[in-house]
Amino acid sequence: MWFIGFLSLLLIPIFIIFAIIALIRKREAKNYFIAAGFSVLVFGFAIIQSNKEEGTTEAFDKTQIEQEKKRKMSDEEIVRFKKYTAKTIKNHVFLKEAKIINGNKAQIDYASTAKVFKELSPESALTDEFILAAWKNGDMVNKVLMEAPLQVLREFPGLEEVQVNIPLEGKVHSINVSRKLVEKNFNINLDELHEDKSLDKWRTQVVDIYFNKKEREKYVQEFATVK
Repeated sequence: MWFIGFLSLLLIPIFIIFAIIALIRKREAKNYFIAAGFSVLVFGFAIIQSNKEEGTTEAFDKTQIEQEKKRKMSDEEIVRFKKYTAKTIKNHVFLKEAKIINGNKAQIDYASTAKVFKELSPESALTDEFILAAWKNGDMVNKVLMEAPLQVLREFPGLEEVQVNIPLEGKVHSINVSRKLVEKNFNINLDELHEDKSLDKWRTQVVDIYFNKKEREKYVQEFATVK
C-alpha cells in the first residue's frame, strides 16, 4: 500500500504541470485536474491504510509480548512441579534436581554417578556401572532430552522455557527449548494439549508421531548440545 501512495504522490505534480501547460496552450485541462485530484485521494487513502496496518502489527506484537509475560507459575504450581518431576517425568529415578527460575523457566538436572546419589540419599546402593548401563540402554539420553521438556511444558502452562542437563562420562548433554520453539517444531498447541485431560491429543499428535528412535535422534541433533 505504501508503494501505491508513493506513486500517487509522484503523479500529482505531473498532472498539475500538464494541466498548466494545457491552459497556457488554451487546451482542455479538465481531465488533468481530475487526474491530479484522484491522485490526491489515492495518496490519502494509502496513508490511512498504511497507518492502520502498522497499528495492527504493533497491536499484534504487543499482544504477543503481553501473553508471554503472563506465563508465570504460581507457588502452588511450583510445588506441584516438584512432585511431578520426582514421580512422572521421563527417567525420574535418576533425577538430581528440578527447579523453577524466574517463575517461568524449568531447569532439570539428572544424575549419572553413584557419588551424586550418595549425596542425595546416603542409603543409596546404586553403582556407577548400574547407572551408566541404564543411561546407555537404547537411546535413553535422547528420550529424556526430547520427552522431558515436552512433558513439563504440556503439564504446566506457566512455563515458557525448559532446560535439561545430563552429565555423562565427563560430558554434559543439554537442551534448552522454549514453548514457542516446541510448538513450531511439533506443530502443536501446548495449551490445547494441557486442556485435554484424556491425553488423546497428546498421544495422537505427539507420542504416536515423534516418540520413536529416528525422530528423537533428529530432534536432539538439531536442538541439543554436548560439551
